Amino acid sequence: MNQKLKSLLSTLLYAGIYFVMQLIISIKIYSVVLTMELLVNADKLTGEFEQTFNFLFEKISVLVVPILIISAIAAIAFSYGIFSIKHKKPLHEIKGKKFSLKYSIYGLIMVLPIIGLSNLIVDVLLYFSPQSYEKYADIIVNLMENTSVIWLLIGVGIIAPIAEELIFRGFIQKRLLDSFPVWAAIVIQAFFFALIHGNLVQMSYAFVIGIILGLLVYKSNSIYPAIILHVVNNSIAVFSDVAMDNVLYFILPVIAVIMTVILAFTKKEMLFTKEI
Repeated sequence: MNQKLKSLLSTLLYAGIYFVMQLIISIKIYSVVLTMELLVNADKLTGEFEQTFNFLFEKISVLVVPILIISAIAAIAFSYGIFSIKHKKPLHEIKGKKFSLKYSIYGLIMVLPIIGLSNLIVDVLLYFSPQSYEKYADIIVNLMENTSVIWLLIGVGIIAPIAEELIFRGFIQKRLLDSFPVWAAIVIQAFFFALIHGNLVQMSYAFVIGIILGLLVYKSNSIYPAIILHVVNNSIAVFSDVAMDNVLYFILPVIAVIMTVILAFTKKEMLFTKEI
């Protein structure tokens, strides 16, 4: 079998594991919870369909983040097991260098431009496809209303970014680099990273962010800068949705443009050098 095809199939496998783990665990937990509710609260489920649906939806919506955490950990475990079959030192292959202080600082500097860029992409999508944005907004509102800030910070701000970096910039990108040019490996992993987000709004900016994170991992030869950037980015997003959305929404695109220009003129070596 062609080596590039093998790499692509491996990419599908790792991305599929991440998706399937969420699907299987979601179905299992939701089915148990719904069955328990039907048995314990049967007297409350005899009204109109809409009332019954809202009651059950409220019960399962609080489980979204816990399911995300469990499925992320399960996906990492399965992916690590498969990756270790062909790699004698899987942890070394995934992590690269132990730590890159310079590129970790670059990652932190890039957080605000990335958030601003994400807002800008959402603005463009809102203009051309308001229906997509409305569906995305409903998802976010339901998540925020039914999940505590602590759970959001742990699940969305910390666990999910670590899992996604290990799987997409670790397992997947490393595998693709065995057979594809650097630019192709980074674009392919970013495409699959966007795809697993499942809605047009998140997919649009996840693709761009996936490319940036992929470049950061490749240039630094370390997964840690990308994890730091991703965790900080998601954590800020959680808090901005809770308390500061209006301020960040209007100010960060401006900051993004300014900091991107500064980086372009002062940190050219980041684009053209790779740490060994």
